[in-house]
Amino acid sequence: MVLDDGDITCCLCDIGCPPGEASRIATADARTRDLMLARVRQRLLERIHGDQQRLDCLDYLIFRLRCKGDAAADPAGGCATRCGCTKTEREDTTMGKGDLSVFETGAPNDAYAQYFVGQSYLKMLSTEQVGVGNVTFEPGCRNNWHVHHATKGGGQILLVTAGCGWYQEWGKPARRLGPGDVVNIPEGVKHWHGATKDSWFQHLAIEVPGEDASNEWLEPVSDEDYAKLG
Repeated sequence: MVLDDGDITCCLCDIGCPPGEASRIATADARTRDLMLARVRQRLLERIHGDQQRLDCLDYLIFRLRCKGDAAADPAGGCATRCGCTKTEREDTTMGKGDLSVFETGAPNDAYAQYFVGQSYLKMLSTEQVGVGNVTFEPGCRNNWHVHHATKGGGQILLVTAGCGWYQEWGKPARRLGPGDVVNIPEGVKHWHGATKDSWFQHLAIEVPGEDASNEWLEPVSDEDYAKLG
């Protein structure tokens, strides 16, 4: 039995969401709901020392909604029962604990959606001096092969802040990435980056200043090649 709007609202109220906000989240379209849930999660992370159980429950709710889970709702139970999860199951979800960084996730990355497989989000943190964007990938999401061009300087630096992902240059093995990893992408190198199939992924993308800088977007990473990464 799929979770309905009432189940979602009750579960969110159980973890401390105001009823009005919980109701708006439950009735929103899938994309808007994802963004609103990310904000709720960020609030819980800001007081993680006292809300780990609530965070676990929210993670499992998000997991169920993304997988269109068939857990039955139990009006008499707590949040965990309504979500259909047990403590063990919550610990096994791909969301993980504390997997979103302190940086805002931002809005769906619609302007660049044609260059991505799956859903990504973008929040520009700086548009002065040096461009810095916070890019968030849902599990399985990755960008197309692309090249950063410049006649002098240029390129990009990735600072991984959360989750697990991949970076690959043309003709080289893919490199698995985790929080704290740094990737220096030279000008003129064909590459792609994105999430692993079962984890969210977030990085800061820093634009290295260059003359006559531009981006060239190329073909998507094929499903076959992506699946080989595991």
